[in-house]
Amino acid sequence: GNSFEGHTFESALKQLKEQYQIQNIVVVADRGMLSRNNIKITTDTNQYEFILGERLKVLPETIKQHLLNIDNYTRTWVYNHQGEQICIRYCTIEYENRIIICTYSQKRAEKDRTDRQEKIEKAKTLIKYPSLLNKKAQHYFLQSDDQTTYYLNEEKIKQNEKYDGFLAISTNAKQLAVENVLDNYRHLYQIEHSFRTFKSYLETRPMFHWKDKRIEG
Repeated sequence: GNSFEGHTFESALKQLKEQYQIQNIVVVADRGMLSRNNIKITTDTNQYEFILGERLKVLPETIKQHLLNIDNYTRTWVYNHQGEQICIRYCTIEYENRIIICTYSQKRAEKDRTDRQEKIEKAKTLIKYPSLLNKKAQHYFLQSDDQTTYYLNEEKIKQNEKYDGFLAISTNAKQLAVENVLDNYRHLYQIEHSFRTFKSYLETRPMFHWKDKRIEG
């Protein structure tokens, strides 16, 4: 109906479980796609197991130190969506009744560096036009003392560099092997990528219908 999907998450899971007589449900999601309430429903009850994206930068310092130390990483071999065997480097740590799995990728690190450099270059251009920066200065590693003169926040750039190549997820499904957890989270990316392609290909746009005939059509 006309309910925001964030408000139907819990009831949809219950209906799914009852309709198909599913005993155990594992919720796989990007943390940024779930509202705070839905994250609470997923993680604070014993109803569901979960595999969620984890915000590495906001974890406690001791946890980050462990996950950002490449010496703590193990190598494993998995298959990508093309059926090719690839090597994954990962590290795990238990925190607040969940296991956090952090992976490191050199390819991802290079992309992170490229993305950051593009922001820095754009920041240097935007510094000349402070009126455009009131709401998005931090996005470009900029800061200001008087909101009229901006300059690059070198310390923030240095802190951001530490996370290049790292990606963290968390799960309470402790019986699952790390390879299984990573594989299921990768499927989420494939679904999202396919959906974006689908919308682009068909030029899908919101359509607002309220008469039964039109809705069914």
